[in-house]
Parts: sequence; structure tokens; C-alpha cells
Amino acid sequence: MFSGFGHKFFNLDGASTHHIINEIGYKHALEKTKKNGFPGIISLDLNSGYYGPDGKWSKKFSRVSHHMYNPITDQGEAINNAIDAFKIAAKDLDSDNRLHRKIAHFTCARGLHFVVDGLTPAHHYGHKIHGVKGPADWYDPHWNHAKSPHYNILFKRHGQFELMCAIYMFFNTKKIIKNYRILRKHRSIDPFDNPDHLKIFLKKKAIMINQTQVYEKFLAGKKIKEQIIKETFPEIIHAVEIYIRSLYLLAATQKKHGRFYIRIPRPSDIKRAFLQVLVSKKPKNRNPVWEKYFKSRSRKNLENNRDNTGQNS
Repeated sequence: MFSGFGHKFFNLDGASTHHIINEIGYKHALEKTKKNGFPGIISLDLNSGYYGPDGKWSKKFSRVSHHMYNPITDQGEAINNAIDAFKIAAKDLDSDNRLHRKIAHFTCARGLHFVVDGLTPAHHYGHKIHGVKGPADWYDPHWNHAKSPHYNILFKRHGQFELMCAIYMFFNTKKIIKNYRILRKHRSIDPFDNPDHLKIFLKKKAIMINQTQVYEKFLAGKKIKEQIIKETFPEIIHAVEIYIRSLYLLAATQKKHGRFYIRIPRPSDIKRAFLQVLVSKKPKNRNPVWEKYFKSRSRKNLENNRDNTGQNS
């Protein structure tokens, strides 16, 4: 999927398809959950675009096959990379080492990137070229590895498909969220506590998306906008939510059953507790009718006392 322009000082990462999908899945997965040190959406965004896997790919530091997955031939490393990143992140998110935690945050974003790549219909097309030492180890008739990404986005069908999906996502985000909430009612959102089970789930999801033939319809010149908005994007978002839920489950489980943490109270905590003891709280269940009655009675008594004082004087 489209992840912004690959420039360091000017890019559209925040408006890219990867980032918007991550944000929708993240909000649905952890909307009412304490993060407990889990990477925030800003951290995931920073490590998903230019500073993530696509940045290395644009500089030809990573292999093309690492971003691809053909569900028919089971070739490509996108799903495997997502699971490898999942294992590393689940292990180090609870680390006492600050550097390890930063690596876990980066790896979590990296894993989410490969989840989306592995489920993108255009990434299901082609096959791995064996014996190639360079980064261009994947044959795709609709992408020219000798040319720049910008050339392929403008003139090759693979790039045009991803750019079109990015436009659909950007201008129809609310509609896609609505469609996803409808889909979510008919899909399980239970997390996986085993990375191997998560891997099987992602591969089945890739097969399901591939069977819709949306990319083949695009290559044939057919209109695919409604199908992308109603089916393709919601299915990918569902996979992203399950990935986040599963990672959160393992990270939280390790924190709960692993090392024990002793929280030393700060001076502000002691002060707050001391004030709560000294200051009496007003009773919550007060009857407004009786309050009005007693107020009126006290007001009448005050007026009578004033009258009596005036008469005596």
C-alpha cells in the first residue's frame, strides 16, 4: 500500500494508506484499554513510513520479496516478517532496558507495515526470483524495478492501483470506518496467544482477499472503488486490529506474570492522600426536597429572629 513520498524532509506519511489503516485498527483494538507501555499511535506512525520498511526499500536496502506475499504459491516474506516482528515486540515491550523497549516500538510498527503489505492485492501478484543477490528479487510484470517509485506510481499498473487505493482511503475514510464496523459485527475480534496461530490467520486472510479478484478487475479496466471501500479495506483493518490485540495480550501477560514492580509513592501522592483524609467529602446521595425544606425553615427562623430583635429594641 501507499505510504507517502519517500523524501526525508517532505513526505505524506501521515496521509498514507498504511498510517490511516493503522490508526483505525489501533483505535478499535485499544479504544478503552490502558496502554501499559504499549506503543502509541504516534510512535507507530513515525516508524511506518519513510523511517520504516518502505524507507529502506526506496533506498534499495531491503529486498522486494520482503514486502510481497503470493497466497497461491506461498512465496514472499511479508507475512513471515510480520510474525518475526511480532515475536520480537512481544518479548521486548516489557523490557527494563530502555533501548530494547524502543526497538520493540519500532518492530511493532514494522510488523504492522508487513501485515498490510502481505494483504495488499497488488502484492499478491508475481513470484520470487531465485539466485538474485540484489534487492530486486521479485518478478512483477506491473512494476519496473529499474525505475524509481515515482515513475512506477505514475506509469505502471501496480503503482497506479496503490495510488488509487490511497485516494479512496483519504477521501472516504468515514465511509470505510462505517463499513468496517459493519464487518466487525460478523468477525471474531479475539486475539491469538500463539504467533503460529496468528500466522495462519493472516495467510487465510490473504487468500480471502485474493479470491475477490479485485486487482485482476483493476487490470481489466473495471471499476473497483465500491469493492475496495466496502470489502478490501475493512478486511485489512480487521487483520491489523487482531494483530494489535494479540500483541497487547502477550505483552500484558508477560508483564503480569513476569517481574513484579514496586511502586514507590511520590510526595504528591502522599500529599493527595493526606488531604483526602482531612477534607470531609459531601455525601453523594442527598435529597434535594429536604435540602429546600431545611433552607426555607432556616430562612424563616432568621427572619423571625430579626423581627423579635426589632420589637425588643
